Amino acid sequence: MVFRQILCLAFLTSLAVPPSFAQTRGPFNPASKGYEFYSWPDSEGSWNFCILYGTNREKVTEEVFSKKTLLPGLDALKHKISELPGGTHVFWASRIPSGSGPRAKGSESLVYPPLDIREQVIAYAKKHHVEVEVTDKTP
Repeated sequence: MVFRQILCLAFLTSLAVPPSFAQTRGPFNPASKGYEFYSWPDSEGSWNFCILYGTNREKVTEEVFSKKTLLPGLDALKHKISELPGGTHVFWASRIPSGSGPRAKGSESLVYPPLDIREQVIAYAKKHHVEVEVTDKTP
């Protein structure tokens, strides 16, 4: 009798918690389109990063280079990656495409960091069950 009550209570509790709540951790929501990830060097030789929700529309440079989304350095990037839900897919791009050309105006500074940094980021993400896909295989 007590076992049935506990089982019933557990079932009703699981109905009260939406599945999306149970799957998230940190401030991010799981995005069905994944995330877009950009990188660029700063004037002192360090690296800046930005992770944005994936959408059907092309990003504009103001979104990527916004101080609100800026992740200065590897430590800030790793912290953000650790907040992503497990199973997240992140597309790392070296450019913002443009309907009128290969790169959106103002995004010329977007590049990948050296291979050792890329490998470090990808390995760290993997430990957190986040898949990072480098979209352009050229250095």
